[in-house]
Amino acid sequence: MLLHGYCCGVSGDFPRLSFAQFAAAAVMVNSLCQILLGPALGWFLDLTGNDYGSTFLVGSMIGGMTLLAGVVLLRSRSPLEQS
Repeated sequence: MLLHGYCCGVSGDFPRLSFAQFAAAAVMVNSLCQILLGPALGWFLDLTGNDYGSTFLVGSMIGGMTLLAGVVLLRSRSPLEQS
């Protein structure tokens, strides 16, 4: 988590003036996702008959959604913000 915050600050992902506000929002979203993912994954495992190999499918789907969100975010930036 500390490395993620450091990288966001160094790479300029968050605006300098409101870095703390954006970082706090990122931590809240991350915490909410962690709280919801555990029970959801447990329900999914019950549904598949405890087939733990299917968790790789869920992990790859989450990774794919993250990659897609990153691409959309990078494409939505204006050229002035990229420099």
